[in-house]
Amino acid sequence: MLFAPHHQHQLLPQGILRTPWELMETQVAAAIGPQSSGIVHMISYVANELHVPLLSFTATDPTLSSLQYPYFLCTTQNDYFQMNAITDFISYSGWRQVIAIYVDDEYGRNGVSVLSDALAKNAPRSLTKLRSHPVQIPPP
Repeated sequence: MLFAPHHQHQLLPQGILRTPWELMETQVAAAIGPQSSGIVHMISYVANELHVPLLSFTATDPTLSSLQYPYFLCTTQNDYFQMNAITDFISYSGWRQVIAIYVDDEYGRNGVSVLSDALAKNAPRSLTKLRSHPVQIPPP
């Protein structure tokens, strides 16, 4: 979703619609909503070049740092913080064996990888990973 100030027009004087790149360069105030970290990685390069803020509510990849992507704003905790909090809870509970069921997609693979690293670093624990495949929901 792209937001442009409403006082700017998308049509050229001759009535020809601008190209998406022209719109991004001149009329887009912000881009909102990439749902996966992979898409954020791709779009962030364009946002950085054009100095357009990019906001995501769901991208959690810890490599999406503000140093590399200064125009990217994430409104959720990244995988590193989420999985370290889960690891702290596991340690506090005294659990020695953990089974992580994750969806075999970008979000699930990143999360279980960070969880595995956090568990290995804090205390040796037995981690079993059970992979699930994404469910395709047909349109209504």
